[in-house]
Formats: sequence, structure tokens, C-alpha cells
Amino acid sequence: MQYQICLKYFPVPASYSTAQANCQAEGGDLIEIDSQEKYDIFKDYHVGVANSTLIQVWVQGEKVGGQWQFDDGTPIPGFCPISMSNGSTEVHLRARIDTSVVCADDANYSQYHYSCQYRRLLTLNN
Repeated sequence: MQYQICLKYFPVPASYSTAQANCQAEGGDLIEIDSQEKYDIFKDYHVGVANSTLIQVWVQGEKVGGQWQFDDGTPIPGFCPISMSNGSTEVHLRARIDTSVVCADDANYSQYHYSCQYRRLLTLNN
């Protein structure tokens, strides 16, 4: 099966858990930056939105036992470099975007914009 991924940016502040719930309520998930291609698309789009000012966007990721993972438990690859403060409550992942993108940890209650991904099954007509 092949899927097409669509992204939708929400420029409204929300906590990590609220952003995650909002994405799921619309049939999606917080974006997983799980490939170079998806990172490049995310970066190109959000750097344009930021227009050289800082925006911060929740992306899918949780630190469990010192390891970063997606919601399904798979490890997060290093496509988005992660800058960590290592605070005990900073276990969720956000992207800091201006002219570039760096991922960073933060606490659930922090309020940031968010981006959802939606998977659509591609059907091939013969």
C-alpha cells in the first residue's frame, strides 16, 4: 500500500496534548519527522511561514526512558537535530523555526502552534 501525506499547519497556541488530540479528532496525527523528504517539506513550508521571525511548532515526539520516540514507540531518527535542556518535565518535541529548523524538548503545558499529518491511501487505476 502506498500513502500520500498531507500536512496542515495550525497557527494557534495549544499544549502538546491538546494539539495531539486536535489532530486525531480530524483523522490525523502530529507530524512525524521520520524522513529527510518530510523534514525538507516541513522546513521549506514553515520557514516561509516564519518569514525570518521565530515560530515554534509541536511535532510528534516523546522522551521515554531517555529515548525519543514517536507515538507508536518507534525511535525518532535524526533528521531534525534535537537540542535538549533535559528538564525533568520537558519530554515533548517542538520545532523552533526562523530561517532554519531545530527540534527541542519542552513541557506538555507550553503553548505552541502545531502541524498535523494526514495519510491518504493511493489507489492505482489500471
